[in-house]
Amino acid sequence: MKKITAILLSLMLFLSFNAFAQKKQTSTPKAEVKEQKLTVDQKVKIMTKQLTLTANEQAQVKAVLKYTQEEKEKVKAANYSKEVKEEKIEALKDIQKAKLKKILGKARYEKYKKLKDKDIL
Repeated sequence: MKKITAILLSLMLFLSFNAFAQKKQTSTPKAEVKEQKLTVDQKVKIMTKQLTLTANEQAQVKAVLKYTQEEKEKVKAANYSKEVKEEKIEALKDIQKAKLKKILGKARYEKYKKLKDKDIL
């Protein structure tokens, strides 16, 4: 009886470690995807396809995204406190949102937000 109990406990322990290992593996690819940043050109290409941007809109969107990216890099490189950096980056995001709303219009901006929410952009 003691052997059966020991075998069952060993089996349960093995299965719990196996389940834990599988959980850890499934979370790793998502983390890797999050770490990959799209370039401005890649974002514009996706937006062009998903939102049917004209050539003029592509140029405007690219300029907005590039400006925001450059300014964020300047803020991150500056010698600000963490709180100030976060505030400045949020302000840049708000400016970007306003400019994109103006370029895309209401309906396409909503599609853009859905793409952002799905981590496509």
